Amino acid sequence: MRPLVSRPGSRGFTLLEVLVVLVITSMMSVMLIDGVSQVLMIERRLSQKTDDFRSAELRQFWFRQLLSGGMASKEYPFKLKEGRVSGLTLSPLQTESGIPTPFELALVATGDFTELRYRERDGEYLSLQSWPQSELINPPRFLVVNKEGTYSPGWVSNEGQEQWPAGFALQMPLLQGEEFWHVAIIGRRTPRLDVTDILGI
Repeated sequence: MRPLVSRPGSRGFTLLEVLVVLVITSMMSVMLIDGVSQVLMIERRLSQKTDDFRSAELRQFWFRQLLSGGMASKEYPFKLKEGRVSGLTLSPLQTESGIPTPFELALVATGDFTELRYRERDGEYLSLQSWPQSELINPPRFLVVNKEGTYSPGWVSNEGQEQWPAGFALQMPLLQGEEFWHVAIIGRRTPRLDVTDILGI
């Protein structure tokens, strides 16, 4: 067997070289982990903002659906008074759509928040939206649009009248900018039962 002979100039890595490689590898790993953490944090924030946006859009859709389905009624006239809206709608949020249902919307201050609440008939209130008091310049308020196109903070249908205002709005003066939910209302008369409806023909 031929003896092993070390070739001139061939040698292994020194301890210093190994330490340098380990330090560089560690720095690259830390930078990579930090970059991935930043990406994940941005993704979470975007996801949260997207969820908040979708939630706000859904609440606005409920609000517009409820009021755009409003119909005039002698028994349940449309009223807007002292932060409360009541009337009759064909688009209730909890019961089956198409059935005339009495409803009420209310703006209620509860400690550090102002809530938009909803209920049908004399049921329990359901919270549709809330705003921290610290983010509000002034309290939110309901407004109606008259036929002349002007906004008014109050409305009560006169005795015997079957009418709704031309439009409706919810004004929210927030620090980051005013929000304004507007609904155009098509007035409807209370449906009258026909013989065919009674007999189911």
